[in-house]
Amino acid sequence: MKPAIMRVVLVIALLSAWTEAGLDWTITDGTHTLNEGDNYGIINILNGATLDVYGGQVVDIWAAGSSLVNCYGGRIDGVFAHGSSVVTVNAGAVIDHVVSLELGIVHLHGGTIERYVAAHGASELHVYGRDLLRDGWFLSGVWADGEPFQLYLRGPDTQPRVFLHEIPEPASATLFGVILVGFLVRRQCRGPADALPAHAQPLAPLGRSRVRHAHGPAVRRAQTMVAVRLNSCAKSFSSRANSP
Repeated sequence: MKPAIMRVVLVIALLSAWTEAGLDWTITDGTHTLNEGDNYGIINILNGATLDVYGGQVVDIWAAGSSLVNCYGGRIDGVFAHGSSVVTVNAGAVIDHVVSLELGIVHLHGGTIERYVAAHGASELHVYGRDLLRDGWFLSGVWADGEPFQLYLRGPDTQPRVFLHEIPEPASATLFGVILVGFLVRRQCRGPADALPAHAQPLAPLGRSRVRHAHGPAVRRAQTMVAVRLNSCAKSFSSRANSP
């Protein structure tokens, strides 16, 4: 009786461990997503398939061929970029380690890399952030969302395959946007005369009847000078607008 009980206990333990690790999954085409509550073991992404990770738990993700992996969230032990695949890690993702091999490319824009990043073969590892600083085997900086980070660059092969991309400060980006909008608005305002609204068309000449209600010679002279000046500006504007 005891051996039978032991076998039942062993089967239950194996089933429990298998359920906790999750099912393996092989993706060969199309675009697929992982969300909160999903639980997988090893996911293989082949050919030109795409996997978008928004949540859930995964043991390992192995990208191969020309596949794409975009991580926006979730908890992943390891992410591997093989072949000519591209892996992009964004804010919200928590990954133990990220490795690129062969011709694989990894883009790091945010998230949490708990242990290390590594690059081998002819692969590339791109890091985007502010105040990027290398210090031996470590790389520190600030992600675009303002979160500070530190990466451990594991192995001598990794160092020459890491490419740093300094992103502008938010204030600088905003200032550049304001200048660009102002430049575009200015160009729009220099369109042909027939595109001008009615209130922007040349003014009608102002005669002495418009100023005869004023009292005193000084006031009348000042109003006359203003009228002459306005007529001159209107004629100049009209000639520029009608010129080819």
